[in-house]
Amino acid sequence: MGDGGYSFDVEEVHHIMKGFLGRPYVWEVETPAAGEFDCLGLLEYAFAQVGIDMYGTAQSQYLKTVPVPEDQIKQGDLVFFSTYKPGASHVGMYV
Repeated sequence: MGDGGYSFDVEEVHHIMKGFLGRPYVWEVETPAAGEFDCLGLLEYAFAQVGIDMYGTAQSQYLKTVPVPEDQIKQGDLVFFSTYKPGASHVGMYV
């Protein structure tokens, strides 16, 4: 991620994220108090648990990463989508 300065345990982050499977997707909720998140909040929370700051919008999270060609994507890479406005507006992790 970013300039290559981050490394993280993909399985650990994935495990944290899986703990919220089946919970409601709630727009603009970024705290685990109710166990509900939007995409940004879930990503931010999971990465914070392993010491990586991914605070911000999907676009600002995108700017913290280095794009890779689609045919070179690996488990743990972040995938960004433009859903309702130009630039990144939705994010997930490739597993």
